[in-house]
Amino acid sequence: MDDKSLLLTEKEKADVKSTAFCFRSSKEKLDVGIRKEVDGMGAPEIKYGDSVCFIQHVDTGLWLTYQSVDAKSVRMGSVQRKAIMHHEGHMDDGLTLSRSQHEESRTARVIRSTVFLFNRFIRGLDALSKKAKSSTVDLPIESVSLSLQDLIGYFHPPDEHLEHEDKQNRLRALKNRQNLFQEEVAFLVFPLILHI
Repeated sequence: MDDKSLLLTEKEKADVKSTAFCFRSSKEKLDVGIRKEVDGMGAPEIKYGDSVCFIQHVDTGLWLTYQSVDAKSVRMGSVQRKAIMHHEGHMDDGLTLSRSQHEESRTARVIRSTVFLFNRFIRGLDALSKKAKSSTVDLPIESVSLSLQDLIGYFHPPDEHLEHEDKQNRLRALKNRQNLFQEEVAFLVFPLILHI
């Protein structure tokens, strides 16, 4: 984080010092001394769906924010903002936390396990292509096969014999799962296909 950019790190290379973040209710400096009386409405706390909070890197004290884009880039088309770490940040860096519903939580678990498994499989394929053909590499082929079967079941459309309203609800949930999964995992499937 020398250049204050935010990077994704593989689990094996991550350490607590560089990857620990915390939620703060404001960007005010923390008092290290103990206050006997709290003025006003009491100590600030973060509540799901009710509070705006900010994300701070624990070790450096930098805030998660975005890099400003120049006006010329904005006029030329849609520009994605780059996440960076900054000592002050912007006024609109606040986030509202909300608890995930059962369906979103389940989809997140499926995404995490699939990403982990596919990354492991791709690393194994890369190692296999770099090593001599006589050396052995542990490819989780059976796990990938089972994962793909689970995904087929997970994305299977609802049965035709369901009542109309129940079927519509399940179709809506399926569409949400597909969209979320596509956003998060599609970038892994293409390299996997290219390797095979």
